[in-house]
Parts: sequence; structure tokens; C-alpha cells
Amino acid sequence: MVLRMASPIKHPKTGVYQFRRRVPADLVDVIGKKEIKRSLGTKDSSEAKRRFSDMWQQYEVEWTLTRRKPEPIPSKTIMALAGEAYRQLVEAVDEEPGEASIWDTVLARNEQQIEEGHAERWYGPTADQLLIRHEIKADEASRERLLLEIHKAIRQGAEVSRRKAEGDYSSDPKADRFPELPNKAPKRRADGVSLFGLVAV
Repeated sequence: MVLRMASPIKHPKTGVYQFRRRVPADLVDVIGKKEIKRSLGTKDSSEAKRRFSDMWQQYEVEWTLTRRKPEPIPSKTIMALAGEAYRQLVEAVDEEPGEASIWDTVLARNEQQIEEGHAERWYGPTADQLLIRHEIKADEASRERLLLEIHKAIRQGAEVSRRKAEGDYSSDPKADRFPELPNKAPKRRADGVSLFGLVAV
């Protein structure tokens, strides 16, 4: 008997490929559904296969973490994760940082979200991406600290980007405050990350 490998499914009407996968039986009650269905956002077969593979691996990691018991995260790890958020933001807008006024708005909005107690809503998806990438399941206290450090890192990145918007591309003297953290998992394209939503003002 030959087993059929999982692969993208083309929507019969739109032609856009889809991802479908059954949720493991032991996680159905936790996740609240028996099957995952998501659009792969492409009609190209080769691209759909690549995105399907990335998404399949993403769920493998997420489900492994769901089964795992939350643990405290060492301070160095928290700072390293925050550093990744910093570098993602700075590198994403390095070529074209836009107008300085945009970054003034970003900085003000981010501070407002923290002051109003919306750290989880504002930075939660970014934290999730970083934790999943490194296959870490943080306990509540560690997650709260990670959200705060991501906020500080994004503020620092926004300040650097604002200077670039004014023509100052000198190096950030505080960039080295973030330690490096070896990647345990292969790099995957960010999916549903809020980081760039922070600058969509």
C-alpha cells in the first residue's frame, strides 16, 4: 500500500491553494477544532508546495509546544529574543525608513498601548513568533517580561529608524546590548506577525 503524501489542495472556484491538516486527537479540545484550514495565498503550484511545507512545520512546532509545560525563561534568552525583534524592525526599513513623522507616531502609539495595559494585544503576536521559532514555551511571568523587553527593543528600533529618516545612518551604540541566541529551529518566513503592523500608521 502506497501512502499519499500531504500536499496543497486547490480551491475548485478560486484556484488558490489551501492548507488542510487534521489536528492531533489529544489537542482537539485544547485547540477547539478538528482540522486546520488556511489559504496559502497563491495559485502557483511550486510556491504553494513551499508555503505548505513551511506551514506544516510551523504547526508541528506549535503543537509540540502546546503539549509542553510552560517554563521560566532565563534573562539572557529574553533579551536575545527582544534583540531579534529589534533587528527585524531595523532591517525591514533600512533601505527606505520613510518620514521622521511616521516614527514619531509609532513611538507615541507604542507608549500609549503600554500605558493603557495593552502589551499582550500589541506585542503578543511578535512574542509568539519568536517563541515558536526557538521552540520555547514561556511561563506567565517570563512572557510578561518578554513583552516589556520587546516594547523597549521596538522603541529603540523606531528611534534608530527615525534617525535614518533624517539622514543619520550612524551605527546604534546600544545595539550590542542584545545577546545572540543560536537558532534551534530552521528559519521560516514570518506568518501573521504583528511587528510590521506597528509601523502601519
